[in-house]
Amino acid sequence: MRREIPWDLLISHFKQETGQEEEKALLDWRKQPGQEKICRELRSVWEQVLHSSQGYTPDADYYWKQFEKRIEQKNGLLFRCVPSGLPWWLLLCY
Repeated sequence: MRREIPWDLLISHFKQETGQEEEKALLDWRKQPGQEKICRELRSVWEQVLHSSQGYTPDADYYWKQFEKRIEQKNGLLFRCVPSGLPWWLLLCY
């Protein structure tokens, strides 16, 4: 039997953004066999990611330039695929 993991609920719980109803739903889920172990493992992963990302400041200029390059590449490909004579704004429909 496949059990679904309530990802949104767990993330909200880890971020300490849950209300009483959500906490009750999470507690009900955790009471099911094997779910407590999954919750502990996910909590551990969450804490490791938080720890490793502390102090990280992304280089916004670098990533903006990378984003612009991708847009230029994509636009170049799109414009090469448009038959001549068609208006460029038709691309916005896709």
